[in-house]
Amino acid sequence: MGTRFLRRLAVTFAVVLLAVSWAAAPPAGAAPRLRAVHGSWDNADPLASTLTQHGPVAVLDFAGGSRWSGDLAGPTSFTGRGILPARSVVLVGTITETFAGSLDGVGAGTLSFVETFHQDVTTGRITIDALVVGGSGAFSAAGGRLRFIGVTDADGVGGGTYEGVLRTDR
Repeated sequence: MGTRFLRRLAVTFAVVLLAVSWAAAPPAGAAPRLRAVHGSWDNADPLASTLTQHGPVAVLDFAGGSRWSGDLAGPTSFTGRGILPARSVVLVGTITETFAGSLDGVGAGTLSFVETFHQDVTTGRITIDALVVGGSGAFSAAGGRLRFIGVTDADGVGGGTYEGVLRTDR
């Protein structure tokens, strides 16, 4: 059950990412601009989480928020689900996240992301790959990808850095 579920989760996520990347084209007539972005993130508060056991697989549902600084500055809110198979030290899963803030030279608005992550539960090291799937305000036509690398404790408190490329129409 665990391996089959993980395969199905991976295939579903790949299809969603492909569909969203096709739909995220800039509006007609806009001159898109690519911007390299980088900065830091921190989760200062513990996550709200529920851990359930499904046979040999542990499932972690969680919600929380973070604060980004650097090129993108502002708070986020997110929900996610992680899967930890028996005899594994790597938690893998997906996150949906909304950033509400600003980017210098572009303005303010929201960015919506779908993300995949993997985390070594023995060290807390986490890597998150994020795809922009929507936005509002100055980010209404945004697209792009970010990568977050950092360390969090068992409660989700921690931080790290982000970098990536955003496509904007401003």
